[in-house]
Amino acid sequence: MKHIQDPLDLSLHLPELRERIRPLISKLVHSDPGEMLSSFPSVDEIKHLGLLDVSVVFLDELTSYLAELRCLNDSHLMDFMSILHQLPVTDGSIWEKTLYNQLSMEYTDPTQAIEKFKSLQLLYTMLRLGFDDLAFIRKELAKITADPNELRLEILRGMIRIRLDRAENKLESLLKECVHLINLCYFHEGADCALSLVARWIVTLDWKDLQHYKKAILIKLVDLYKNKRCQNTATLLYALFDMSDKLVTPAEKYGYFRRLSKLQATLMNEFELQRLYFFAGNYPAENSSRFKESILYYQYSNYFLYRCWDRIRAISRYLRKELSPARYARIVHSIEDQVHDLGNQVSFQNNSYVETLQADYDKIEKLYKKVEELSLTDTLTGLRNRRYLQNNIYHMIHLAVRHQVPMSFAMLDIDHFKLVNDSYGHAAGDYILKELAKLITTEFRKSDIIVRYGGEEFLMLLFDTGIEQSLRILEEVRISVEKYPFNYKGQTIPITISIGISENSFYDGSELDIGAKIAEADKALYKAKNSGRNRICIHE
Repeated sequence: MKHIQDPLDLSLHLPELRERIRPLISKLVHSDPGEMLSSFPSVDEIKHLGLLDVSVVFLDELTSYLAELRCLNDSHLMDFMSILHQLPVTDGSIWEKTLYNQLSMEYTDPTQAIEKFKSLQLLYTMLRLGFDDLAFIRKELAKITADPNELRLEILRGMIRIRLDRAENKLESLLKECVHLINLCYFHEGADCALSLVARWIVTLDWKDLQHYKKAILIKLVDLYKNKRCQNTATLLYALFDMSDKLVTPAEKYGYFRRLSKLQATLMNEFELQRLYFFAGNYPAENSSRFKESILYYQYSNYFLYRCWDRIRAISRYLRKELSPARYARIVHSIEDQVHDLGNQVSFQNNSYVETLQADYDKIEKLYKKVEELSLTDTLTGLRNRRYLQNNIYHMIHLAVRHQVPMSFAMLDIDHFKLVNDSYGHAAGDYILKELAKLITTEFRKSDIIVRYGGEEFLMLLFDTGIEQSLRILEEVRISVEKYPFNYKGQTIPITISIGISENSFYDGSELDIGAKIAEADKALYKAKNSGRNRICIHE
């Protein structure tokens, strides 16, 4: 996938530390993580260098190493990783069956494992929603029997411990738990599963003012999965999409959205999907096809917005059922914040929807005008326009020249048309133009061409017509216009026309200069107007 802004060269960040960490990565992956940690920078050294700076180097080296070990086979554990992205799995959830199937891979009777999972997911959900009695969480976690062979439950247990260590700022314990889980996943399921945990680590870490390094590592990982449609792809792409506009441009975000929209919706939760489609609906439309997409994306966003409401209600019911009133009260503020945010989102979405509709309608109106300009027909009179003259008529004229067919160029103009507009209004002027177009069309043959050349000017090309016949036809037109009752809203508006003619008989065998002939007809028209109007003059 093409990224608009080139990522940083991560290899230049703390090169001396990188040389120390690089040989330790294989020990983390293939042997005892404890051996690796014994050679890892001490807690004091990490604090001195900065946890985030050390994390940049460690995660970059770990990503590079695991990328070389990836295989094409999908891990069964990735479905469980998708479940963890949707916690809590409540009664009646679409994820219940997937959870049962996943735990059935480790247990003949997964009933007991499901009960353990429910206990663990409750603790994880409480932490995620900001439950602050960490001692209670650790106490309850200790009650749930641990078994190193329960890979899926051990991953969830490790994620709880990581959240606890982060909340209590236990750096050494946090690092041990992270590398333990990565080693565990690689040993049992391979590099892709280990990279899934690395991705979660990157996403949940508070990068503060090193967000540009986060983006660089995410892009590196995304490029590994450019042809994969899996949970890792969704996690990484959404993490990039969710970064601030200062780091990821709207155009980049739209590119990430396009790729995310091709993945299964179950790889993301309702809140992520709502934000994705809201952004896409609000993304500036550059053409009429994008306008249709904007409407569709707003509809999707609205659908997922209501799914978010349902999800919050389901989580609230789940917590009220599982917790005592006192403990629920310590979490309810987080749920209230989500409800408040969704309420704001409804208002914001409605306003943005209207603004986008207005903006896109304005663009469509401009496009319509542009199409009108590109059209070969004048929309007011139904006659051919100057674009038709430029693009279509020249080959007809040159064909007539080749076969020595005589033709006449006539320029017609409505006398005192400005006075008509000033006296009766522009609507009356439009009426005159339309009626005149109908009238003169009936006076000519189908082989002749009539073009609305300008405001009240009309160009007529009469083929196989000498000057005398042309003059007779045009005089009949002039008389018909003078006698025609132009009635507009009960008022009769007197109209006359002036006409200038230029003839081409080809008797001298010279090449035809079409522009010159039109100019000659225009000069003859100017002469007719200066001679008193309502008459025809021939260019001499």
